[in-house]
Amino acid sequence: FDAALGGLPRDVLVRVVAEQGYAGQVLVDHACRESDLLVVGSPPRRRFGMGGGPVTRYCVSRAGVPVVTVPAPNWARAEEIRRFGRDLERFNP
Repeated sequence: FDAALGGLPRDVLVRVVAEQGYAGQVLVDHACRESDLLVVGSPPRRRFGMGGGPVTRYCVSRAGVPVVTVPAPNWARAEEIRRFGRDLERFNP
């Protein structure tokens, strides 16, 4: 979280959860309080199709709380993510 976004915001309560399972279901299960807001990334819209990836669509259609979809910044494109993943692997024994 720190590497991707520069740290946790000080003025917003953020719950960081690492849990195994289908990402959409895990996110929807954890965003269950009336005061929760679920923020998920959204890939760019395709020219002839529904916008968002499968996890984003799952959350938007099934969450019981408001969902905000945020498009990825340019640095978060596929090649940058693969490079970031390779860099992280070097630190895992």
